[in-house]
Amino acid sequence: MSNIGQVQNQDISQLYSFSFNQPLNDLNTFTGRFIHLQRQTDPRNFFISNQQLEESKKLVENYRQMEIAKQNPLMLNKAEFNRLVRAQSIVDSSISKDNGEQIPRFMRMCAFVPVNVPILFGMILSPPSTANTIFWQWFNQSFNAGLNYGNRNSSSKYTNKDLMFGYSAAVGSSVSTALILRRIFGRFTAKIPNSSPKLILINALVASIAGGTASFLNTFCMRQAEMNNGIEYFADEELQQKLGVSQQCARKAIIETAFSRVFLSISCLMTPAFIFYAIDRLGKSPKGKFKIPYEVGVFLFALMVNLPASIAMFPTTGSIDISILKSENEEIQNQVKGNRVYYYKGL
Repeated sequence: MSNIGQVQNQDISQLYSFSFNQPLNDLNTFTGRFIHLQRQTDPRNFFISNQQLEESKKLVENYRQMEIAKQNPLMLNKAEFNRLVRAQSIVDSSISKDNGEQIPRFMRMCAFVPVNVPILFGMILSPPSTANTIFWQWFNQSFNAGLNYGNRNSSSKYTNKDLMFGYSAAVGSSVSTALILRRIFGRFTAKIPNSSPKLILINALVASIAGGTASFLNTFCMRQAEMNNGIEYFADEELQQKLGVSQQCARKAIIETAFSRVFLSISCLMTPAFIFYAIDRLGKSPKGKFKIPYEVGVFLFALMVNLPASIAMFPTTGSIDISILKSENEEIQNQVKGNRVYYYKGL
């Protein structure tokens, strides 16, 4: 083989295939969704400027048009591939999938890790006073309400009344549940020092039960309009061929989201608590100037693993058997080729 041929083969082997019509990971598996959502929830994306977002959108659109023109997947060198994947991550984390609008910064999933580090400090490590309990549960559920609203299915419209009802119900349930649990556990915690790992475990248990309950209600309340009005469903997984609006699709989407939020709340609180407890029992807890970096590191680990894991429990693009929708659309059998239709679940 000539030197020219060897160079050409080497160049081809160093190219990476990229297609906007084919995800980089298999979204039909938990592992594939987990890796995909790690990019989408990357906390670095929370700190990008609007200019960086616009540049990323322009780059993604340019490559999209290149793929359309070629009618084949793009073949990119490593630098181009990494640059496009990073830009796609920024766009996916900041722009709503179903309406193309920019999500407010603190309502983006990429805001979850930066915002929740201080929340975990407050819920797990602060003294279990009534004031601390009320403040941190209110702060946590206020953020969660914004997160649920920002990552909803936007095909269903919300009124200010819908939003106020959802927010009030979520915060009220969270604070009341936490206060009741504090009262129950109060006799056990009264004699435990504030820095004790046992108190950290109890704090996490109380906060996770209250937070899990409230997160479930928060999702239902903040997305109640979708339950009442229904969400759009489509004949294809790319969500291009709209068929109609369905309450059944909305119900399934919200139930799945609610369960993932419960797992998220409990896992993000209990994971660091168990780590703190285990390391303390081993006598290895850092002291002095290393204490806060150690605690921040544990919180970051728990958040960055459990956030994509919880969202990955269910596919972002949901599907439902057409037999369930026949009561809403008698002609659905004639509108689709298979036996399932698709909808955007939300994150």
